[in-house]
Amino acid sequence: MASILDQYEEESTRVTTGRPKHPSVQDMMLPGYVDSRMETETPIFSRVKLSYKPSSTITHLCAGNNTLVVALSTNSLTRMEIETQSTMEIELPSPVTDRVHRIFLDPTGRHLIVSMNSQDNYYISLGTSSRKPKPITKLKGHLIESVGWNWQNANEKTTGAILLGSSKGLIFETELTQFDDRSFFQGNIEIYLKQLFSLAGRERSEPVTGLQFDRMPSSDLSVYRYYILATTPGRLYQFIGSVSTSAEPPMFIPLFQQYESGSDHPQFLEFPGNFGFSDLHLFMPKFRQAAQTFAWLTGPGIYYGSIDVSGSAGPNSVTSNSKLISYPKDGDEPGVHPIGMALTEFHMLVLYPNRMKAICCLNEQMILDDRFGRLLGICKDPIRGSIWTYTSQAVFMYKVSRETRDVWQMYLERGEFELAKRYCQDSRFNLEKVLIKQAEHLFETGKYEESATMYARTQNSFEQVALKFIKLPDKEPLQTFIMEKLNSLQPQDKTQLTMLVTWLECITLNRSVIYDLIASHGDVEDLVFFAHLMKDHERVISHHIQHENYRGALECLIKQSDIELYYKFSPLLMQYQPKDTVDAWIRQGKQLDPKKLIPALVQYDQNRSHVQGNDAIRYLEACVQKFDNRDPAIHNFLLSLYAKLQPDNLMTYLQLQGESLDDICYDVKYALRLCAEYDHKRACVHVYSLMGLYEEAVDMALSVDVELAKQQANKPDEDDLELRKKLWLTDWMPSSPSLQQYNQHIDSLKEEMEEATQSAEEIRREIQSFRNKYSLVKAEDKCSVCTYPLMTRSFYLFPCGHKFHVDCLIAEVLPSLPGSKRTQVESLQRKMAETDSSPSHRHTGGAAAAAKDLEVQSKLHDLVSSECIYCGDFMIRCVDKLFVEEDNWASVVEEWE
Repeated sequence: MASILDQYEEESTRVTTGRPKHPSVQDMMLPGYVDSRMETETPIFSRVKLSYKPSSTITHLCAGNNTLVVALSTNSLTRMEIETQSTMEIELPSPVTDRVHRIFLDPTGRHLIVSMNSQDNYYISLGTSSRKPKPITKLKGHLIESVGWNWQNANEKTTGAILLGSSKGLIFETELTQFDDRSFFQGNIEIYLKQLFSLAGRERSEPVTGLQFDRMPSSDLSVYRYYILATTPGRLYQFIGSVSTSAEPPMFIPLFQQYESGSDHPQFLEFPGNFGFSDLHLFMPKFRQAAQTFAWLTGPGIYYGSIDVSGSAGPNSVTSNSKLISYPKDGDEPGVHPIGMALTEFHMLVLYPNRMKAICCLNEQMILDDRFGRLLGICKDPIRGSIWTYTSQAVFMYKVSRETRDVWQMYLERGEFELAKRYCQDSRFNLEKVLIKQAEHLFETGKYEESATMYARTQNSFEQVALKFIKLPDKEPLQTFIMEKLNSLQPQDKTQLTMLVTWLECITLNRSVIYDLIASHGDVEDLVFFAHLMKDHERVISHHIQHENYRGALECLIKQSDIELYYKFSPLLMQYQPKDTVDAWIRQGKQLDPKKLIPALVQYDQNRSHVQGNDAIRYLEACVQKFDNRDPAIHNFLLSLYAKLQPDNLMTYLQLQGESLDDICYDVKYALRLCAEYDHKRACVHVYSLMGLYEEAVDMALSVDVELAKQQANKPDEDDLELRKKLWLTDWMPSSPSLQQYNQHIDSLKEEMEEATQSAEEIRREIQSFRNKYSLVKAEDKCSVCTYPLMTRSFYLFPCGHKFHVDCLIAEVLPSLPGSKRTQVESLQRKMAETDSSPSHRHTGGAAAAAKDLEVQSKLHDLVSSECIYCGDFMIRCVDKLFVEEDNWASVVEEWE
């Protein structure tokens, strides 16, 4: 018979498996690591058929320490050693009509108990040469349903103290041993047998389907503490107590007496809906180590949890973190109950009559659904960890391959990072994922110092992590991260060491000092890199512009979020990268204030060709059409660009704005001047019509198109017949001899208008030059009238250099003003005085009141400050002015006398 491992290599398995999916943990491309997992991995559980042909029908099977014991329908047993491939047949001394009820093999594979349907029970010592079944006479009349083996027993010749559960709900303690057949005096194989407790109810008795016990830690060296788990089809009992180290057998009598006496009652958990069968298992990492988890197969599902012997679960319980895992739903065969179970470290294998299902204990997902034959049972070798199933004619083994491969991912999903790291130590790629996830979690929960330390252990992007900590007001986590990274560098990483040390200095010292230090060494590359790290975008952009790398400057401008930098650098970028700069503006949308970009557009328009001016128009069109901007300054500027660069779009724009003065966004007077300046006659006609100047519109239209003139002549209201007639007669005026003189007069008026236009243009140039002119006012300057310090009150400053307090200037100008203007100035002063003396007016008036105040101030300024009283026409007019007014002459003469 070939070995099991050889069979595994040769046999093909028909298993449907699926790895658990974790959608919230996304695969990450980590720098420096490559995931070495193959696309197709070996399933966690693989079935192999054992090349064993039984001589008759198999009824039962159990395993322990690489030993299999198979019970056959002929009341014989077959013992198989897996490693040596040796077999041995054992005949049971029972009638042919009797049948095996249950068989129980201890974990070491040396002790076997057989319970028959006739309620006869046998013990076989597989560790001796005899291996002859011996009857357990004191148990005659009891069907054994479960055995609690002594995990601490180290004696090969005896079972040590064990617990037995019967079909009547009774719990026994016994110790079995094998006497030598050659000895003449042979006693009973049971050294003792004692009934300890009864789980039978008053109405009916239930079988003890599961028994497990183990030793607990004890602070008292004179006693041992034990916990005992016992199950019936619907209940899970827990017994906890102490046993003296010097106690005579039966050793568990004192433990159960505390529950028999009535002072305490055994703690139990009950689930409804049992199907007459249950199964209890413990998982131990290694033989004779403390159990970690338990699983109880019961009616509504599998009750799974941890074994906690520390006492934190309470004085009467050793189970914690328990949960009920429902059976996987099977639409093909509803109502089919499981018939057995095996427990591994992270999975439960549940056996059904015709299939095997494996369920992950952590996420409760089914990872295996293996259909084959009619199955009778399942068992697990507690020492070797192999899992065995059997039918009436065959035996199968399930090989467990890398059961922990995905455990780290499940713990990561649950936020148990330390456990996740424990189960991915063999894969740096997976460990990197866990470290990054833990660092992110610590950062999100405000534990920045711990997060910085964890991030430093990862290979995550240094810049990306540093930016997270730069945003924090506390710089300690950033220092921690840099220090940890600094400690992880090798001496040959000189560039990284230099940059990290410099950054640490920058955090603790003046940033400008660090810039000067790097710049003094001429290390431009590190200077730019350092500015990037410090998010000093203004310095980076300035560096690119200084080196005429306008493309790089624009890219840096786009990546940052400070809107003010757009206003600062756009005028220069617009000259060299107009299209891309406008694209960047449009992407920012309404975040940018178009009025603050007008200087960039104006400078660009003055220095570039008309063809390239289309980019400026493109941005203004986006503001007007896409962003619905109604600012008159934007519309006026767009109108001026249309008039200069795109005359064909000028009329389209004017028509889209409509013919209502309340709806249009541009200044009609400014539009008329622009259209006249660039000789866009149709546009002039449209603006004249908006302003209600139909005569001018018709006159201008006649020089363009007669039909256009007709349209303009029809625009006045029908009630104004005289105007409509006058407009319709306009076409005949030049051909009428009686009106030649009138036409000549019109020509002279046109000449005057042209001269006035030239004068206005000259004035505009002078005004433009005055806008760039400035004067300095010193703190010691004095008013030219009262000679008091100028800064004490509001004052006027004239281009000639004279300075006057506002009240002083008004007092000087007022006597020389005509009566009407003098009255108007006094009225405006009274209004301003009323406004200043009424605080409620300022707080409740709102924008309308503020505008009215500005209007009053503007009118007052126009009346009194149009010119300097010492250098302007005012002084010239004072030459022939009497020193004493005629009205005051008499009173003055009288005073002199």
